[in-house]
Amino acid sequence: MLFRSNIYDDLASKINDYYSVLKKENSFFKKIFSGTLEPEQLELYLFNMKASLKSTIVQCKNGAKRCEITGDRKLRDFFLLKAQEEVGHDQWAEEDLENIYKEFTIENKKSSLSIHMVNIIEYNNALIEKDPRLYLVFMMFAEYFTVIAGPECIEKFNTLCNIPTNCVSVIEKHATLDQEHVHEWHNFTNEYITDIDIISDEMFATLEDIMKNYARFCSYVGDYYENAAA
Repeated sequence: MLFRSNIYDDLASKINDYYSVLKKENSFFKKIFSGTLEPEQLELYLFNMKASLKSTIVQCKNGAKRCEITGDRKLRDFFLLKAQEEVGHDQWAEEDLENIYKEFTIENKKSSLSIHMVNIIEYNNALIEKDPRLYLVFMMFAEYFTVIAGPECIEKFNTLCNIPTNCVSVIEKHATLDQEHVHEWHNFTNEYITDIDIISDEMFATLEDIMKNYARFCSYVGDYYENAAA
């Protein structure tokens, strides 16, 4: 069992290690850091992330409804705050897509979700139904990962991939905003810690699932042309 002082630090440590592995082993991140990522692959990534951002608002609202039923008002209020914070963020991704279409010639625009993103969304929906507290893990992962990976990836988009920042503004803006959101998560769990300690083992198992799901999605994006030609 992991206790109060370790939960945030241990989650953060696992995400840091995970990002280091992605840069070395995941095809999407390897292409970012080698300058070989194609605009079409970034378009595919952003199209799917737009759907993920939309689903986050719904999931936070559903989490709040579940907490209302169980009488967990503290977590309900946290979810409602997060739902409000996320409003309009999917539009950033939409604007990035529009800029990609202006900057680059893309013949076949993506119009359907990857099964891997569908799996991510469905997994998160199931977390809320199972135990809304476990959805906190996804929130921590999404925000902390963006804080540590976002700035470095944007720099590589610009300098190695020749992709301007106005095509990845959704990442840039979240990398800034999520610094405060990570602090909010940390402060909230410190107050909510009695309940969190009870399920800490489940939280770390959930994080492993979330990281595997995201890695599969990123591999799909990174291997898109190879998969399409197979």
